[in-house]
Amino acid sequence: MGAPLVTSDIIVSLRNYARAATLEVSIKLGGVALFAVTLGALSCIGILLTAAARSLGRLPRAVLYGLGGVSLIALLHPESRAFLREKQAAFQKNWRRVWARLAPHLLELGNQLTVSQLQRSESWSLVSGALQPARKHPAKSYVLAACLEAGQPRTLAEIEQRVRAYGYATRARNFRGYLSTLLRQGNEFVEGPVGRWGTKTAPLT
Repeated sequence: MGAPLVTSDIIVSLRNYARAATLEVSIKLGGVALFAVTLGALSCIGILLTAAARSLGRLPRAVLYGLGGVSLIALLHPESRAFLREKQAAFQKNWRRVWARLAPHLLELGNQLTVSQLQRSESWSLVSGALQPARKHPAKSYVLAACLEAGQPRTLAEIEQRVRAYGYATRARNFRGYLSTLLRQGNEFVEGPVGRWGTKTAPLT
């Protein structure tokens, strides 16, 4: 009926497309989940800082001034500054260690995402190109084929039957009348006796 043939190459391309699309979706979902967790953690920190600021705001000014003075003295004291620098260095060291472990995995995920996107696009291009519907030929071509196939004049009903058998689809309510118009207007056809139609013996140009 003119439908494209599904070959083994198309099946393999569809399988590759499904695998690539599944991997791409999994990576994207993992990224969304990681982003949601990070955003949730930052939101909790923000809530805690807001609550702490509100609690400090309820304290008397004298207490606030005292806390500010103690904090300033702690920052200016050599031992306190050394302690803070030590904690900062430890935090940076730990962060670099964590990043050194995460970076290769993140890079690998990025590479897999890129490869899966390319493979999905290529596979779908192959499949869609192979499964393109056949170009619809004009009705006159089917009528001409029906007449040539018989080798002798055919009735309008026989021509209609053959045209439909070829897979020609139409929305015309009076398809037989439409075929009759094509036959009468076409220079390739000639009407024989008893309402039968055939083709001219001269070659078509």
